[in-house]
Order: sequence, then structure tokens, then C-alpha cells
Amino acid sequence: MTQQAAAQWIRHLSQEGQVLVFGGSHHSELLVASKFERIPYREVRNLKVGRKSPCQIVGFLSYDDTVAQKFDHSFFYRVREGFFFDFRTGQQQIIGSGDKKAFLDIISSHKDSLPESLGRNIRIDLKPLQSDETYLEACHKALDWIRNGRFYQLNLLRYFNILGMRRDHFVEHWLVNSGNQGALLIDDDREIFSYSPEQFVVSSNSSPQRRVETFPIKGTRRRSQDPDMDSRLKADLETSPKDRAELSMIIDLMRNDLAQICKKNTVRVDEPGQVYSYPTVHHLVAHVSGEALDDLTLGQIFSILPAGSITGAPKVEVIAAISELENRKRSFFMGSAFHLNSSGDFKSTVMIRTALKVGDAYQYAAGSGIVVKSVPEDEMAEIYVKCRVLSGDQDDSTFHHIQ
Repeated sequence: MTQQAAAQWIRHLSQEGQVLVFGGSHHSELLVASKFERIPYREVRNLKVGRKSPCQIVGFLSYDDTVAQKFDHSFFYRVREGFFFDFRTGQQQIIGSGDKKAFLDIISSHKDSLPESLGRNIRIDLKPLQSDETYLEACHKALDWIRNGRFYQLNLLRYFNILGMRRDHFVEHWLVNSGNQGALLIDDDREIFSYSPEQFVVSSNSSPQRRVETFPIKGTRRRSQDPDMDSRLKADLETSPKDRAELSMIIDLMRNDLAQICKKNTVRVDEPGQVYSYPTVHHLVAHVSGEALDDLTLGQIFSILPAGSITGAPKVEVIAAISELENRKRSFFMGSAFHLNSSGDFKSTVMIRTALKVGDAYQYAAGSGIVVKSVPEDEMAEIYVKCRVLSGDQDDSTFHHIQ
């Protein structure tokens, strides 16, 4: 089964009004569910990682729920019908009552293949909910708190309205541009389009000693269509003391968080920071791992949310400061999506680069980490770069947005 055929199916299901996807549309592995039922958190929290199960669970965790550790506004689904695709091997796994023949009939009914231009020419305009001046004031306030010793780093978001988008346009855009750790949910009035490149916690039964791994991201440079400029931008990130220091703070935080769900003295830093290149940005990505506790539950994993990369350090204090500065709920922005399969393998993401349906419209949020050496105007420019996954303004030195 090809990725294009899977994309056709996702497109068809979205038109029917119900689809759940875990994984980016171009990733090597992809779960697509056509039928799923919402279940309460109490049915999820005690499920054990590494234990075989007759069902597969996918969830979308609200940032605010992870702060409160009450998951009344998060979504948990039992997959009743769907398929899991492994594009590296060409294999498909039927989930639940999934009917492979019916699926193949749907695909074959779409006689024309999806055009290569699908989603690439869709322009998405973003309008900030607050002025540049208001955002810069919040940056300066965060810097004052850092200098006064309240915290070391704070991830500050900026929120945008998405203008003139329809669901079908968004689906087509997501099919082309979703990140490796993406997710998609369309169900009744709920719509989530996550383009995330960031993994949160991963645990596979096939890993030695069943290690728990996390891959925090810090540090960003834009991509350039000029190869020489692109290489210079990548090298600048790789050698940036500020970005390295920012990532180091989060590595320390994640080591402490991971220690809560790992056996004593097993947590280690496997990679202190390597540059990964994505379609619109370069990022510094670290790798921290530890040996999972025996009988590790989903509830225990959720207890270390929200992810340090989208809060800052120390976590408790910056969460309070974020609430003061942003003055709104984050909802599913910077929350987490996860998949627990029938073999007990667990994967989760940090929902950065995510768009949500809010009322009758769509919104987007992007942020940057404020540290003592931050320049507010540079942080604002970094946020604009992170909007390019939607805007497509990849090679402009400035970001097109509507005031």
C-alpha cells in the first residue's frame, strides 16, 4: 500500500466527517481509523505500557488538563475500525473490524491519483490575536522575571486566527505538509490538525530493556531555498551558545521528569543536541532515555506532562507565569497526542505546529523559549518562522501576516 493510497483514504474519510490519524502523512508508519469511540480517562489511566491488549487507544491531551492532571477536556478513543500502515515494508495491519476489501474498493473508486500539487498551492493567511507591541511587552516582562530569578526559561506563545480556510482545504494542506509526528482528528465539532515534528515519550517492546525515550526540541533557524544560505543557517544553529544553553536547560528538566517513570539510575542523555532539518526549519533535537518502570501505566506517563520544551524551567513556576502572560487557556496547543497499540508499544508527540477549530473558525499558535540572552524582536521573528508550515513563506526574511 502506497502513501498516496493512504492519503486518498484519509481524504475520503474526512469528507465523510470522521477520521483519526496518528503519524504524519509522509512518515514511515501511519495509523488511520475510520471508526472510533470516545472513552473516559478512567478506562485509559491504568493501561500498562508493554502489555498486549485487544484494543488500540489514541488520545489527544489538552495542555490545560496536563497542568491540572485532570483529563475531563481531553479526548481518548478506542479504535474500532482502521488500518496501520508500515510503508517501509509495504505491510498493513487490520485494526478491529476493519474490512480490507471495503477499503480497497474505496481506493479503487478514486480512479485518478491525487495530484502532486495537492495542498501545495493553498495559501493560509494568519492574523495575530494580539499586536506585535503586546507580544514584545510580554517578552520584556518575562525577561525581567528571569533577571530577578523567578525562572530560567519560559516558552511564550503567540496566537493567530486562520483566515478563510475550509475543512477540505485544511485536510489537503495537512496531507502534504504534516510533520513526522503529526496527528489529525475530525469528529463532530472537533478538528485538530497537528503538523508536529516533536516526539514526547516513546516506549517499544523491541527496545533493549524496554527503554523510555524522549526527544526534546529547542533552537530554530529558517530553511532557505539557496543551498549555501541553508548550510550557513544550519551551521549557525549548530554552534549557537544561546540555543545550546536553552536546550541544556530542557535536557536537565526532562532527565528529572523521565526519572519519575524509569528505574533508578537508568536515565541518560543519549544525544545532547543534533541539528535536524525539516521542510521549513532547522531544529536542535536532543535524546534522553531510561529503563521503564515495571508495570508502567499511561497515567504515570501523563503525570510528567506538559512537556518541558513547551513550558520552560523550572516547570512549576513557568507554568504559573505562562498563565499570567498569555492570559488564556492553551487548549490542545502544546498538548500531546499518543497511540498505544495492541502490542503495548507507546508513542506520543508534543503538539507544536498545530491548528484547531475554535468555534466556527481555526486558530494556530507558535512560541519560542525566552532566556536571559533573548532579544524580543528575534523571538518574534522565530515565531514567524514557525508559522511557515502553514503560510508557506519559506524563503522570505520577513513573515507575511495581516495586522
